[in-house]
Amino acid sequence: MASDAFKLFKALMDYVEQLVEIHGSVQTGRGRRHRQEALHRAGVVMTVAAWESYVEFVLLEGFKTIAPAAGDPAWSKASFNLSKVRAKQQAGDFHTPNAENVRKLFMQTIGYDPWQDWYYIAPRRNWQSSEMRDRLDNWLRIRHAVAHGGALPTNIPWIKSPQGKSRLTLDLLRECRRFFDRLVHCTDGGFSCYLQSEFGIAAPW
Repeated sequence: MASDAFKLFKALMDYVEQLVEIHGSVQTGRGRRHRQEALHRAGVVMTVAAWESYVEFVLLEGFKTIAPAAGDPAWSKASFNLSKVRAKQQAGDFHTPNAENVRKLFMQTIGYDPWQDWYYIAPRRNWQSSEMRDRLDNWLRIRHAVAHGGALPTNIPWIKSPQGKSRLTLDLLRECRRFFDRLVHCTDGGFSCYLQSEFGIAAPW
């Protein structure tokens, strides 16, 4: 099972997949490199935007699932409603979904620390929370540079060509998609478990 926020993330990522498919149609022809670069940059921006939307919506979805457990006493309901309003406001003001800001948003509104659930074990990688946080923050730096028309960061080794020039490629766009898919998967599962243990509810998703 997955949260509705995760399903929305997947739907948004379908648009990124369409960019990957379009990439094949600009393999040849005049100006192909410029067109490909535009696709790579657009894909990264869209992927990070999908992550940002996920974080905002899954937080509010979490509050919705624990609403019945808020309790009968008036003070308990009032406290819950105040927390929910504060969460909505903070989610609405959330624009830079780097590791620190994501953790801060969850911790200050509902007490969940997502860092403890971030890991990525796969062939040729064994990333624990620190590696996941570093990679997330670097993708945010790349997104910021692209969105504001600046040069790509020069101190991120894994986006450099063999000649030492920072660039985005189709393989890097695919890696971006895989990374954020894993990050959302970890957050979704971890947040579900937290809601169950902390608020005594059945699995929310």
